[in-house]
Amino acid sequence: MSRLRRARERDVAELDALDRSLYTSDIVDAAEWRARLKRRTNEVWVAEDEDGLVCSLLLVHGKQNTRVEGIQVAKRVQGQGWGRRLLRHAVRRAEALGKERVTLEVASRNTRAEQVYASFGFKRRGSIPGYYEDGDSAIRMTYELAD
Repeated sequence: MSRLRRARERDVAELDALDRSLYTSDIVDAAEWRARLKRRTNEVWVAEDEDGLVCSLLLVHGKQNTRVEGIQVAKRVQGQGWGRRLLRHAVRRAEALGKERVTLEVASRNTRAEQVYASFGFKRRGSIPGYYEDGDSAIRMTYELAD
């Protein structure tokens, strides 16, 4: 399995392509990926194989929380444990930075991802109607870190 590494400017085109291959709305374009790479509160992580990027993880660190703003797993490697690996990495990064919890939102129609998050230990904390550009609601989930 490939190793996770911090994303770099040279990854922007592939990050853009990965996002577009997975979503029809709420797409992060190349300019926004560049901006996210530069923000000091953000961390963008990727893994690749001989065919290119297999996944990406965008973390946004606040004072008390780390927010998983995006997890993308290429269709060709879905079901191979990348989602859980990215969640483990998010939790480890939050713990290393002394955060209290990890939060995320997932589209209400994305039941597969919600099940992965719940099996990992994320708890449902409410919903946000009409959160996504296509009108879908988001389910807010939280993983509490031990003191």
